[in-house]
Amino acid sequence: MTTYRRRGHYRRGPNGQRVWVSSHTVTRSRRQQYPYRASKSPRVVAPKAPLPWSIRWAKPNGRFPVCGAPVYFYANEFGSRVYFDEIGPPWPKHPCTLGSHAQGTGATRGRRIAPLIYSPTKGRRKLAAAHRSDRNPQLRPSSRPRTSATSQPFTLRRALPGTGGTHLHLQRLFEASVPEVWESTENVSLQPDQVVFLDEGHLSYMDLGRMDVVRFPVHISSTAPGISQAYDQQGRQPASQADSSAGCGGCLLVIAIPMLVWLLVSIWNPINHNSNGIGAAVFLFLVAAGCFVSGVRLITRARQLRRNDENSGK
Repeated sequence: MTTYRRRGHYRRGPNGQRVWVSSHTVTRSRRQQYPYRASKSPRVVAPKAPLPWSIRWAKPNGRFPVCGAPVYFYANEFGSRVYFDEIGPPWPKHPCTLGSHAQGTGATRGRRIAPLIYSPTKGRRKLAAAHRSDRNPQLRPSSRPRTSATSQPFTLRRALPGTGGTHLHLQRLFEASVPEVWESTENVSLQPDQVVFLDEGHLSYMDLGRMDVVRFPVHISSTAPGISQAYDQQGRQPASQADSSAGCGGCLLVIAIPMLVWLLVSIWNPINHNSNGIGAAVFLFLVAAGCFVSGVRLITRARQLRRNDENSGK
């Protein structure tokens, strides 16, 4: 109970006139003190679905229609589809699917759907951020089932049939290193640039035709004549391209800068202030400006190639 003395005040009467109310004592309970204020219910915030561990390689390309969790969605032209929480060994399927392949509707027929792998630049940036979060426990984003700690993503460069098996030239994802040559005793039919995963001597990938994960044993091949040398020459190409671009850009700047300076100095000469002189000056100015812009672009491209080469070598 609360008792207090209230001063005299005016109050609006039932007919709209102002009535003076003299000073009086007021006694109220805590509940009656503010009868118009409703108690606030606690705000319920829906927990965010944790990010998949595989987001360092590819962004989830869908959300499950029942729970709204981000998932990796695969579908083929026959309408079959499957949802994974992670891509890579052990390929955990989304629990809401109850381990079954849901049959698609006409919306998924006639086309293949697979998660889109990041571009090399964005992939290297994602991997760097993932390495920082791995070192900092406070930044680890998810308690979801992760891919195996020993699994590594690779890009298939070539698949060459050999005696008693297939030679697979695999390059680590988002790296410009020399591809590794692995050998399998099975006849493997894989498309170039397909993403596969190596885990404890086994290679696995998602087969859209069978709508199932294919896994088979592989081992390092010791017979790969000339393969490393060929890839070494391919690795030297970006450096040579950077040198040639820088040289061409420098030559264009050497031609363009003196020409622009000469035009700026001679424009004040009254002898050239006629129609022919103005036309020639405009033509030379456009040529010089084009050389200058092309030179700057070539030098910028050379710097970008060298920067990419340095980042891939780290």
